[in-house]
Amino acid sequence: MNRQRCFCSGFYMDSKLYVISGINENCDLLTCGECYDFERHVWELIPNMIEDVPSRTVHSSQPQDFMAIVNNELYYLDVPSRHLKVYLKHNNTWTIVGRVPVSIELFEGWGVTLKSLGDELVLICRTLRNHPTFEIIMCFCTPSPELDNVEWHVLDFNRQGRNPSIYNCCVMMA
Repeated sequence: MNRQRCFCSGFYMDSKLYVISGINENCDLLTCGECYDFERHVWELIPNMIEDVPSRTVHSSQPQDFMAIVNNELYYLDVPSRHLKVYLKHNNTWTIVGRVPVSIELFEGWGVTLKSLGDELVLICRTLRNHPTFEIIMCFCTPSPELDNVEWHVLDFNRQGRNPSIYNCCVMMA
């Protein structure tokens, strides 16, 4: 790789291996990405591949739990704004394709994960919809870069009074 990094995200897209974000040897946040071209055996640097989110710090949750590939497209969940974004490869920018239907920003990303499942995105999270107790919710959508407002389908798991650590572990394992 061209840049040393740790706590980064990695994924496979367009027959290339990508790494994105992370922290360098000086503990600075990285916004660049890199992709490995298996045919040429070369790492290519992609400047500013991820936006520098003001709420992201060295000690906050890293983006790896908030990225997923669906149909060879990279999606990113910006937790503070609840926006789902898609990466536009042709011009190295992101565009909003919708907003998550549940409140997740209170936990600053803890207990939240975004995963791909076939041609769908799955969001597993906890929410304080019925304050002061929390609920575990799974949301599904079929995203596309052409959409500007994805339709989410919500599965509600009401498990009030149960141990939240068990559910957080389930989210981390997903």
